[in-house]
Amino acid sequence: MKRFRFGWIGLLAGLWVGWGQGDAFAQKIYWTDVLNGKIQSANLDGTGVTTVFDAVSVLPTGFTHPARPAFLVVDPKGGWIYWTDLWSGVHRVRLDGTGYQNIVPITPVTIPQHTFPPDRTTTILERPDAQGIALDPVRNLLYWGPDHPFESPLGSPYMNPPAEGGHVRMSNPDGTAVVDIHNTGIDGYTSALALDMTRGKMYFSSPTSNYYPTGNNLYRANLDGSNKEIFYHGNGNCDPRDIKVDEAAGKVYWNCFWAGAVMQQNVDGTGNKILASVSGPGGIALDLGAGMIYVLESDAGTVTRRNLLDGTLDAVLVTEATANPQPRQNCGTDAAPDPCPFYPQGIALDLTVPPNPDMIVSGLTTSATTVALGADITVTDTTKNQGTASAGASATLIYLSNDATLDGADRQIGGRPVEPLIAGSSNSGTTTVTIPSNTPAGTRYLIVVADGGKAFPELNENNNTWTKSITVAAPDFIVSALSAPTRASVGSTITIKDTTKNQGTFAAIASTTTYYLSTDAFYDGGDLVIGSHTVPTLSSGASYNGFASYTIPQSTVRQTYYIIARADAGLAAAETNETNNTRAFKITVK
Repeated sequence: MKRFRFGWIGLLAGLWVGWGQGDAFAQKIYWTDVLNGKIQSANLDGTGVTTVFDAVSVLPTGFTHPARPAFLVVDPKGGWIYWTDLWSGVHRVRLDGTGYQNIVPITPVTIPQHTFPPDRTTTILERPDAQGIALDPVRNLLYWGPDHPFESPLGSPYMNPPAEGGHVRMSNPDGTAVVDIHNTGIDGYTSALALDMTRGKMYFSSPTSNYYPTGNNLYRANLDGSNKEIFYHGNGNCDPRDIKVDEAAGKVYWNCFWAGAVMQQNVDGTGNKILASVSGPGGIALDLGAGMIYVLESDAGTVTRRNLLDGTLDAVLVTEATANPQPRQNCGTDAAPDPCPFYPQGIALDLTVPPNPDMIVSGLTTSATTVALGADITVTDTTKNQGTASAGASATLIYLSNDATLDGADRQIGGRPVEPLIAGSSNSGTTTVTIPSNTPAGTRYLIVVADGGKAFPELNENNNTWTKSITVAAPDFIVSALSAPTRASVGSTITIKDTTKNQGTFAAIASTTTYYLSTDAFYDGGDLVIGSHTVPTLSSGASYNGFASYTIPQSTVRQTYYIIARADAGLAAAETNETNNTRAFKITVK
């Protein structure tokens, strides 16, 4: 089957690379056969092909659409396989195929009659198409989406009232506590989702569309959904679907389905190149330790393995004959049934090799114990592998917390790569992080997490953190006094005097107090600058008396004005309160 496209059903999808545990299910390849509704696995050499779960077996009674398992992620540590279905939401099952749950079910939504491309007229929204799925192993959260921006019952402009589609959502692994973290992620078809925990980023793609806006983009945003940007534009010939991130090397990989290519680009946007030319590439998965990339050739119906260095073919692991998914769904019509071909689209690896490493932070120092808002602090840590096996490359991450316990509310403010460590060895490094300017002043905590990206399983996943308290302090500028003549004539020169005070708990850097002439007592951008003076460094509680002269132009309208003094007018320092910096004085110009 060449260039198969679901059309009105939606796009196929790729799979995220999971991490493993030392059990009977370790050292496995997992993939979805999207046309036949199967989740299958094999050993890393392609032997022992097994159908782990048949999604057709759990279709609800009366459900009129086929099973279409798309994106998938494997959590061997927790013992689950998670996947999205084009029609029926988010699902999970145990690694042995038992314990199935539809953790995010989909409820159809009635809408006013509308015709969707190419010619489907309906009054029901029932296809979420929320294909992307990924795990945040640090906070144990599940990311999924974006859903379809027009046809999803989770959000559509055709609902009454209208709602937005194209959202990325986050939930607990059991599907509870769903949070909408990114709106209008895409404007056409949906596809893959990948996380870069080291840099606090997520990637998602918008492939080619025959009927909706042609995206052909890879997007990148922060993990909280902010600061969306185009990471790669395909110029109409890529059709990007699956995405994988090599966090340690700072590289992003994706497939261009229509262009028949597997692509590579550095996280800074440089080094774009074709890694391999592949007919109809589906999902991709990285085995960084072995220097391999697994590529599903969806059109050809094969699971392959290639060298990550140059993209050359290493082995064809699984074919139509060895996969042999049974029973098969129908890809023909009721009148002319045609069993679906083997069509692997997503892939995930469990690379667990027991015994395991055990990563800890064995030492931690900081350059200061008190730090100002918006200022830098240097964090030096020693990351150690105290386990019984070598550890691959990892990342030590730094979080800022209101308490001493790491949770989902904590903010990642930095991190550093850690080289591979043999058992018993350590690696020390220094990271400079910035305290965000919106951090509340007071006692806060730096939580440093070894193997923060969960690059591999460990003997103990609960001993990876070291917590150190710091005091976050900031200045707070006010104008405590302001004086000038109460009356003045046009053409005359007046002297304006003020006292600028730092009433905060931290020394303030040099700043500028600026005077404005206003028709009211409230500063805004339209007020006229009439003078300023420099304020030197002020310790906590210190004040500075300054002045400036101003000659009132002859053209000035004779009326009542206000002289407004604004401390730190140039915003030189982050403050605990940015709204109390002004003071007004009334003057009559005659």
